[in-house]
Amino acid sequence: MPPTLQDENLKQEIGSKNCVAVVAAMAFSSTVLEFEQFAKRSEEGSFKDSDLIKFGISKGYYVGAGFDFPFANGVNNKIVAVHDINNSPAYLIVESESNPDKTHALYWDGQKIFDPNPLVNDGRPIKEYNVLGWYPIHKIF
Repeated sequence: MPPTLQDENLKQEIGSKNCVAVVAAMAFSSTVLEFEQFAKRSEEGSFKDSDLIKFGISKGYYVGAGFDFPFANGVNNKIVAVHDINNSPAYLIVESESNPDKTHALYWDGQKIFDPNPLVNDGRPIKEYNVLGWYPIHKIF
């Protein structure tokens, strides 16, 4: 059985650039190795967001926006929706704290943030990150 968030504190190795793999292991009750065997590393050694999305589908999850009764604004053709993040897991993309030109992946379990960075404690407030993307994770089967 793969480790869970409660079993151990999943962290990436310093300099590994595999934060997406660690988040996939957390989000889909998998292992980092299983994700890394599923996905292909980029030339710089990282993984794409699309790799996590495809892996999630293979595990029975949809990663992306879901809207319940959104309000459609006919004036400027925009859909405005409110998403309650409590009890709703998500894949987060944030600005890297060590290299602002790069991004970093986090896992939100519906209550707190789990950061793969081995130098950072889990559970930091969301406001301490520059969040660039928030992708809810939905179980589909």
